[in-house]
Amino acid sequence: MHHLNYQANRQTGSALIVSLVILLVLTIIGVSSIGSTNLEERMAQNFENTAITFQAAESAITNIIDSSDPGGVGANSNPFYDQTTDPVVTAMTAGLNDTSTVVSDNLDPDSHLSNASLTSSSTVVYKGNSGICPEASSGPFTCYFFEITSEANIPELGTKATHVQGIYRVAPSP
Repeated sequence: MHHLNYQANRQTGSALIVSLVILLVLTIIGVSSIGSTNLEERMAQNFENTAITFQAAESAITNIIDSSDPGGVGANSNPFYDQTTDPVVTAMTAGLNDTSTVVSDNLDPDSHLSNASLTSSSTVVYKGNSGICPEASSGPFTCYFFEITSEANIPELGTKATHVQGIYRVAPSP
């Protein structure tokens, strides 16, 4: 019997080593899953920042289009329309293919982005007229073509989006 106790003492040490190896493997798996989670969180935040700047650039273009819409025939039909501040009118005044106006906006006045700032700037360029409008149903109308370039960015995060959109403005022929 003395011989059996000697073998039992040797096996007890091996169980401790096996359990320590299993514990080490579980620790490595846990640490790698934490790293993976942090990476996925950063990816989600970058995706959100990219989406925010994309929407900001689109909003800046919409703001330009809305601010240059008299809302119908004649400037008196929209009480908020002001021809002196109309970016499309100032673009046409600047001349063909000249950058006319830069409109800058702080798109996060309530500081939802914490310490980051979301800004956009837009330029309107008059590209000329196309003569008779393809969509004009009747009457002598001319289509004036403009190109709006909008850039939105969050400088602190290095996120930037640039969009270019062309618009036609229909007006009576001169």
